[in-house]
Amino acid sequence: MFSDRLKIDRAIESGAFFSNEAYRRTMAEAIRRGKALHLMGIVSFFSSHGMMNHLLALMEMAKKEGVPELFIHAMLGRRGEMPESGANYVKQIEDKCAEMGLGRVVSVIGRYWSMDREENWDRIEKTYRMLVHGEGHPVKEGG
Repeated sequence: MFSDRLKIDRAIESGAFFSNEAYRRTMAEAIRRGKALHLMGIVSFFSSHGMMNHLLALMEMAKKEGVPELFIHAMLGRRGEMPESGANYVKQIEDKCAEMGLGRVVSVIGRYWSMDREENWDRIEKTYRMLVHGEGHPVKEGG
C-alpha cells in the first residue's frame, strides 16, 4: 500500500495529477468568477502533511489552466527542521511565482500556531484571523 504522499508524487510524475477533476473544477470556478485561487499548506521539503513539489505542481497547474490570480498561504516549521529553513522555502515559492508571472505569498505562519494538536484554541484563532481577516504582522516582500 502506497502512502498518500507517494501516490501524489507518482501522479505528478505520470501527469495524472494535472487532470485531477477536483483541482480542475476548482480552478475553472476561480477563472469563471475572476477570483484568486488560494493555496494553503505545509511548506517543507518533506513532511507527512505536504511537500514542496506538491505545491509547485499546483502552482504550475494554476498557470496552465489560466487562473487569474494565485495567493499562497505558507505554513512553516516541520518538526526537526532548522528554523531558518522556512525563509528558504518561501524564497523558492517567490522565485517560482516570478518565473511563472503568477502568484505571491500572502501569509506565512508556523505550524506551532496553525497545526496545534493540544486544543490551544487561541493559536488556532490567530491562524483563523490571519487567513480570514488578514490580521497579523505585515512584512515587506522578500523580508
